[in-house]
Amino acid sequence: MKSKLAFEKDFLYELTINTEYEELPRFLQDAISYFVAMYYEEKRNDIFPIMTFKADTEWTWMANRGSLSKRISKWYKDHIGENLPEQILAQIGTIARMSSAKSKIYYFDFAKSFNWRAGDFADRDSCFWEGRSYIRKAMERDPRFYAIRFFGPPQKELKKNLNYYLSNHYGIGRAWMCVEEIETKIGQVEPVYIIFNGYGLHTGLITKIFSRFLGFPIKRIPISNHKEVLNGLYINNTGYIVGPHTTIQKVKNYDFGLPENNGRAHDNIRGTFVFLQGKSQSKSHPEPELKLERQRIPPPQWQPGMTLEEFRQIMLHN
Repeated sequence: MKSKLAFEKDFLYELTINTEYEELPRFLQDAISYFVAMYYEEKRNDIFPIMTFKADTEWTWMANRGSLSKRISKWYKDHIGENLPEQILAQIGTIARMSSAKSKIYYFDFAKSFNWRAGDFADRDSCFWEGRSYIRKAMERDPRFYAIRFFGPPQKELKKNLNYYLSNHYGIGRAWMCVEEIETKIGQVEPVYIIFNGYGLHTGLITKIFSRFLGFPIKRIPISNHKEVLNGLYINNTGYIVGPHTTIQKVKNYDFGLPENNGRAHDNIRGTFVFLQGKSQSKSHPEPELKLERQRIPPPQWQPGMTLEEFRQIMLHN
């Protein structure tokens, strides 16, 4: 690792985030999209362009162009040619606003030792402490890997004894992080950070917090281990890369190169990036353009006349 890390190990960080400008949870984005679509389809007996709607919408409660309900109202008027009823917009505004507290404080650290007990960071069901404990130990030995761990608010007396605080059941979530480097110019590299396998907090939320901490953007990428999703390392196929915009935008996917199955770790383990537009030795292809197709729904368990809150509860538990 040629470049300096952007964080210190075993140091408790405190970060306040204004969540009015954070992306809403994916299930809530889906619930709002289906809610608008079902209103349209029940009224017109036609297919709503839901993929276009979802892609065009900036899924935060507040943005430079106003509140989410105001932006959806404008989109509907511009694309459909009529106004959404006020009762529809009011329900959207209430749900989105309730999901976006004005500010929240997060407490987290970066650990290189992964020897806490299963469940200390809401990860009791994680296979990294059961059938795949060998891969956790391999990650611990590998200088690329860290854990980003989240804690509940510390009491004043605990802040004075950080070691006690960090090691005694105050964890609320964690994710794994792989620190890599990408060559930008001859002899110059940029560090990038790949986050995956979150517990307690959604991996996407953990990544957003880390992104705000660094001041760098995020890109979602496919990740693998020896070109497979379940080859030793359980990674759910998707991770997030954080780093300078021009550096991460050319990344297509990443392979960790950790030991397969129960194989032992060895020296000089290397991960492999595949870049877009032929910028790596691996054969690569540009990502396909998003096809904004009109889709026939209805969504699961939709009932005519259902309120957005009722539908949100169904989407939350599906």
